[in-house]
Amino acid sequence: MNPFVVAYLWNLKLPQVPQYISNNNKTTLNYVSYIPSAGSKPSCKWPSAAFKNLFFHNHGNFQMNASQRNFRAMHLNAQTYSTTDSTSNKFHLASTLLAQYSRALSVDTNSLDLRTIMRNLRESNHYQCLLDFQSYQHSHSWDEVIRGLLDERTIIPKTNAKSSSALVRLDIHIDVYSEVLQINHVVVMPFLVVLDAYENVGVSGGNFAVPMQALGSLIDKGKSFHST
Repeated sequence: MNPFVVAYLWNLKLPQVPQYISNNNKTTLNYVSYIPSAGSKPSCKWPSAAFKNLFFHNHGNFQMNASQRNFRAMHLNAQTYSTTDSTSNKFHLASTLLAQYSRALSVDTNSLDLRTIMRNLRESNHYQCLLDFQSYQHSHSWDEVIRGLLDERTIIPKTNAKSSSALVRLDIHIDVYSEVLQINHVVVMPFLVVLDAYENVGVSGGNFAVPMQALGSLIDKGKSFHST
């Protein structure tokens, strides 16, 4: 299932846009779980109403719901990611940044200066919730998301009430820049969203959102992010 990127978020006003995104500076998390209430069984499928309530809180424009700050889906360190060894590794932003930093220096993480490790930890603690990235973003409205999915022939309006509801993958990209380590790392948060009024059409289409490599030119034109 091809992802559709609904928003890019940054922690700095001037994003550090890499020339390319590789496995060394990107982490794609596992599908973010939907937990409707305390004690409920987690599901990887999000009702569109719940997804919109969380991320499209401003009349269909992309704006995160501040009242949901404590919701697990809003926190990076509450997520997991997969590797060849395990499908449920706990994500930790500070450790991820240090690992990338140590690879760049070709040194073992345990060999890094303790002061650098502590400064990185303190800095990373400021960026645990997606709301901490809300000021700087390039995003699409919900209408643009639906229109993009329709244009790509990923979904069509339901022709039969008994048809299965459309299931689409909607991604949020978080570009974290560390001033301590002077590196950036992109965290991809994927959501499986159910669209009850639509059905899927064959194989999912492409990505209607702006590709990461195109962001540089948009930034130069002053069109790449929206400051709230």
